[in-house]
Parts: sequence; structure tokens; C-alpha cells
Amino acid sequence: MARLLRLNEDLTEAISLAHDLGHPPFGHAGEETLNDLMKNNHGFEHNHQSLRIVDLLESKYPNFPGLNLSFEVRRGILKHDAVFESEGQTQPFFSLEAQIVNLADEITYTAHDVDDALRSMILTDEILVKNVSIWRKYSNEILSEYTNLSDKQYSYLMNSKLITNQIRNAIATSKQTILQSNISTFDELQQSNASELISFSKEFHDEIRELKAFLFEEYYSHYDIYRSVKKGQMIIKTLFNALSSDFRLIPKDYYENRTVDDKKRLICDYISGMTDSFALHEYQELYS
Repeated sequence: MARLLRLNEDLTEAISLAHDLGHPPFGHAGEETLNDLMKNNHGFEHNHQSLRIVDLLESKYPNFPGLNLSFEVRRGILKHDAVFESEGQTQPFFSLEAQIVNLADEITYTAHDVDDALRSMILTDEILVKNVSIWRKYSNEILSEYTNLSDKQYSYLMNSKLITNQIRNAIATSKQTILQSNISTFDELQQSNASELISFSKEFHDEIRELKAFLFEEYYSHYDIYRSVKKGQMIIKTLFNALSSDFRLIPKDYYENRTVDDKKRLICDYISGMTDSFALHEYQELYS
């Protein structure tokens, strides 16, 4: 997308690679739990945690903490909270590359959540065809073009079509929006308050919103998914309480070169850096 819109590919890639570093185990459910556990210590938000990792926690050099990333990468990591301080005032900072990463992230999880819903058999193709207009349209297009498709081939083509059409619509719409804005310099972009130059068309956005709403009602809210979410939240809460009651449960080499004035923040850093499987392993080690 960055290449076709003639934007900075290196900046876009750097933001993309870093944008989910701060996600805790069990995704948004884990984020919600850590934010609740840290409500008296400035909370927890995964974009801010991503910036904290590259600015402080990922310490590789003797002369400074963090990775010494550029201003534009660091602000891109913050996504919608991208602001900068100027003469004591907080002002918005706009980057088309950061906007691309935001939309690309949305494209990715929409397509892959549908794929997960089908693989888990919580949803079926028949249900999606019946209830979601964009899915029905793509299904009709594929079945009119191909005959004797295997189920695997059909699923692959549907996933590909969903991703590809989101990308194509975003590029075409964004190109038109940028041209119509008459913005030609970086300074003009900052002064324009143009926070959504990278976007879908309104009609396509409505179609994707219908798909997301259906996923929320029929997939994210499903009994099995809800139980899995609650299990992840329970594991994080239990680990947090255990580490809070006995700090020595954290490996010493994790914190020996850091100040530990705020133990809860250090515990939060430690847990948020876990994968799902590592968090589950730690829980089992302590309680099985």
C-alpha cells in the first residue's frame, strides 16, 4: 500500500514490525485485565507499552536505553494517540504511513478472524452467505468463475478475495482523497487536521462494518470463545497477584539492571511480555 501510494516504505515497515510489541498474552482480553489491575498505576494500553519497549525495556546499547528509533517511527507506534510536545502544548502528529499501518491491521484481523471462525466451525460458509452481503457477493463471484472447487480451494479463494479487495479499495480511495485534499507537503499535512486520508470508500466501509458486526454477534460472543477469554483473564490476574505477593517469583536477571521503585509496573512489564503459551506454562508451574 505504501509503495503504490508513493509513501515511505521503510517508515511503514518499521511501524508495522513494532506496532504489536506491547500486546500482552491473550490479546485484547489480556490488555483489559492488565489495565484493570494497573488502574491505580496509570493503567495499561498496548500501544503505549509498544513504545515503552522500544524506548526503555529493549536495552541493547551502553549509551542509552531503548533502540534510539526515529521520532516518526515512535509516533507511528502510538497510533491514534500520536501527539508531540511543542512549546508546552500537545499537538496532533499525522503520518500517512501510520494511517496505512492502522488500516492494514484492520484488514488483517478482519480476514483472519473470519478464517478462524470457519476453521473452528463456530461459523459456516452457509451462515456467512446468508447473513453477510460482502461474503455472499464474493462467494457468487467465485462459484460463477470456477467449477469443481474443493472446500480448501474455495476457502483460500474467499480469504484471498476478502484481503485483496480491501487493499484495492483502500488504495483507490486513499489516492483520490489525497489528491482532492491538495496537500503536497509534510507541513501542510500537519496543519490540515487530516487524520483519515487513508481509508475505505463509504460504501465499502459499510460492507466491512456489517461483516464485523456479524462476527461480534456470532463469533466473538460465542460460548466457547467467551470461556477461552475468561480463562486467559483468570491466568493473568492470578499470575499478577502471585508475583505481587512474592516478587522473588520473577527471574532476577529480568530486573537486576533496572530500578524497581514501582514493582507493579515491573510485574506488568514482565507479564505483558509473555506469550499465551508461556503465561499458561507459568500458571501451571505455580498451581498444578
